[in-house]
Amino acid sequence: MTAAPPRLSLDGVVMTHPRRSHAARALSAALGDLRVVMDPHPGGSNALITSIEAWGAYAPDATHHLVLQDDVIVRPDLLAQARRAVELFPDAALSFYANWDSLNGAAARLALMAGCGWVEAVRWEFFPTLATVLPVRLLDEYGRFAEAAAQVHFEDDEVLFDFLQVKGVPGYVSVPALVEHGDLTSLVGNPKRRAACYGAGEPLRGPGQDRLAHSLTLCPFFYRGMAFLLVRVGELDDHAWRYVHWSRVAPRLGLDPVALRRRFDREFAASVAPWASQGQTEFLFSLWVVALLLGLIPRTGHLKISGPPASGAMSEADATQHQALIAAALGTLAPGALMDSALPDDAFAGRSEWLLRIAHDGYEAGREAGGGVGHVGLT
Repeated sequence: MTAAPPRLSLDGVVMTHPRRSHAARALSAALGDLRVVMDPHPGGSNALITSIEAWGAYAPDATHHLVLQDDVIVRPDLLAQARRAVELFPDAALSFYANWDSLNGAAARLALMAGCGWVEAVRWEFFPTLATVLPVRLLDEYGRFAEAAAQVHFEDDEVLFDFLQVKGVPGYVSVPALVEHGDLTSLVGNPKRRAACYGAGEPLRGPGQDRLAHSLTLCPFFYRGMAFLLVRVGELDDHAWRYVHWSRVAPRLGLDPVALRRRFDREFAASVAPWASQGQTEFLFSLWVVALLLGLIPRTGHLKISGPPASGAMSEADATQHQALIAAALGTLAPGALMDSALPDDAFAGRSEWLLRIAHDGYEAGREAGGGVGHVGLT
């Protein structure tokens, strides 16, 4: 007789610092009075040390443990969504957030364009820890691993990434993010960042929410004002990545960089002209190109999808929600790429709708290309 699978049970805590305990208490109350775990050494503001305490504070009967940082904005149905995620991926590390300027944020955007609710984390950077679930069976060992790492590290997301790599635990990121980064001042000096795409509003629905994008081999990445492609090299299980300027990979996609630039200049000459003397035109062209690649790559076989197959057209409500999420993801491309770029963060202050229009035009150009990508930019 086959034994029944264990009942899955999720508990959670909020990790915080005494200076931000008011925010932690408010977040805890909003989610049904989760336990609040305080930084044991508040003078040092060490996120890793606090996270070790938080990961160790799991309930005896829990199979999965959620740790939230105190500066998140949450959907009212976060815990229900987290329980659903645990049922989908009981053996994985799960993150409900990815920065708008991170590699995982780039992968999340691409997965969204492919109609997926999850994406395999990019194994080349930290694993996002703003809102994260781990199986409880890993936590005692992770605690020992993290305590040893704390001698030389203080970033919990980097140490968790290393642990997942060593143990071979898969990591998945929700698409869209189920939490947003709030406005509290960072205790360790990090600049304010937002999610690549935050799923605010109505509960997520539709068959796509259970689909996982994985085995990515190409992923558009708009970083510090430049258009890159994240390229997987070697075998898939090597998880070896490089990022290169998009124009070097363009011929593989049937794209002509010169022709694309001519098309962009022709279509946006009037609106972009005022920015030419300020050196911002290249940023705007890169924005358009990355959006084009986001529209194109899901149709070129550079990712795989697991989960329920697409069954005909989306319902009108699902299609409306999906389009709103796509607009949200396109809308974070420019502000994310401005971070740490040569341009000031307010370079395009008050022009968010115009930037979104440029990104949306590029995205539609990529979608129109479909399988016949060679003609893009040649008309």
